[in-house]
Amino acid sequence: MFEKSICDCCVCPMQFVLEQFRGEEVDIFSLELGGDIINFNIQITEVKNFIVSGIDKSPVGSDNPIHIPICNIFFVIPPTIPDVKPIQKNTKGECVCCEDPITNVANALNGKEVSILEGLFIIEKVGEGIVIGQNPNEIVVFSSCKISGIEEMTNGALSLPIPKEMSFNIEKSICDCCVCPMQFALEQFKGEEVFILSETLTSTIQIIEVNNFIVSGIVVGEPSQGNPIHIPICNILFVSPISTTRIPDVKPIQKNTKGECVCCEDPITNVANALIGKEVSIRIELTLSSLIIEFIIEKVGEGIVFGNITSIEPPFGSTIILSSCKIPGIEEMTNEPLSPPNLKERFVNFEKSICDCCVCPMQFALEQFRGEEIVIRSEFGGFNIQITEVKNFIVSGIDKSPVGSGNPIHIPICNIVQFLPISEKKIPDVKPIQKNTKGECVCCEDPTTNVANALIGKEVTFFNLTFIIEKVGEGIVIGQNPDLIFVFSSCKISGIEEMKWNSFVFSTEVTAQKSSRWNNLKQMSVKGNKI
Repeated sequence: MFEKSICDCCVCPMQFVLEQFRGEEVDIFSLELGGDIINFNIQITEVKNFIVSGIDKSPVGSDNPIHIPICNIFFVIPPTIPDVKPIQKNTKGECVCCEDPITNVANALNGKEVSILEGLFIIEKVGEGIVIGQNPNEIVVFSSCKISGIEEMTNGALSLPIPKEMSFNIEKSICDCCVCPMQFALEQFKGEEVFILSETLTSTIQIIEVNNFIVSGIVVGEPSQGNPIHIPICNILFVSPISTTRIPDVKPIQKNTKGECVCCEDPITNVANALIGKEVSIRIELTLSSLIIEFIIEKVGEGIVFGNITSIEPPFGSTIILSSCKIPGIEEMTNEPLSPPNLKERFVNFEKSICDCCVCPMQFALEQFRGEEIVIRSEFGGFNIQITEVKNFIVSGIDKSPVGSGNPIHIPICNIVQFLPISEKKIPDVKPIQKNTKGECVCCEDPTTNVANALIGKEVTFFNLTFIIEKVGEGIVIGQNPDLIFVFSSCKISGIEEMKWNSFVFSTEVTAQKSSRWNNLKQMSVKGNKI
């Protein structure tokens, strides 16, 4: 029972697509750390319970079994155009603000040439949660939830009809606490030039329209000058207005007690609110760019942190508007002893969001390392800290990186992919595995946790790391090699490869092969050099 989570509108549709290619060889591209895209070339043997399994068929491959959570798949390159499910009009949950908007944009552009992730395609078919593009070389099946923007290759005015406003019930999903607040902020910059950083897209645009969780505008700057572009607000990390220094209005901070807002937005919004007027730094590490941005926090609202930038030159403006849900961590520029915000413990009701099955288990693991030094890898940045406090879904500590500042750092647990114990290499306790029947845990955490649990004691590789799986609990997979212990969040794992080579030596050639396939595809259809 999903109740209109992304399981309904993105994961199930992609599973339906993959089921049509059992026995076939396909390329599967999943999102990894920092928006990186990794390629699995497999012959599909099974598609079941939100996992696609197959045999490694990459040119330098091993014929090893690979298990890929469908939840984290960005796109697939199949041999033929698959069937899709009919588009649904969702009125409840995260589907409303993260899948519906960009699916509707793509559907309105059916038959037209567009650019997605710098590749050129004609949109051939659109279904619930699925956008299929084709060029002379490839058929590409995208998951709507992962698309960061669609650029029309027209060099003309915006061509989309303005959709009617919808009546919907978001029920305290991230739509309420992050997407709606960012939409409210962007609406105040219509007609202005802004720099937008999304998970797999950077663009400077003049905003023309902000409607139904899509910001549309005209690209400013080469090579796409003048092209219309449509960006789903759901995937935006931050916006930096260029043509104005105006401080936007924000919505008042809410005290959420239900759903994903409790563990993913509230914690870091509250930290930022306690630091208003102070200079802070955020580190964003993406495949597209690696940034350290220093700014003074001027205003904080529900799901929004606004600041005046003190450290970076154009293409940014002088101010920054951050989505709380995407902040990797906040470093206080003080060199003073850590004083975490005094946040009271609260009664919360997650209703089987990822708070239950991934964030709470990761918090439980981190609590066992208070006072210890660890390395944390978040979705959008990395940190080396000595933990001082783990509370209310924030891990706080002192910067201990080799060129570190000794400054306090506050990291939202919601975005943590993995951590490595440094000063005390112990395997933490884990919570027992649960059988979930409701919400996003069913399609994003359960499948990978169950695969890992079946592989305890075996050698595997993911995130280009090879180790023995030592322990698995609810939302947690722990691996160990002779040098390191790795504690992973099940929700963030892009794929698990079983290592069945007789003499295994990890090959950088394999790593390069798995990450370069999309770059080769882009080179076949580069913007401005149409095929």
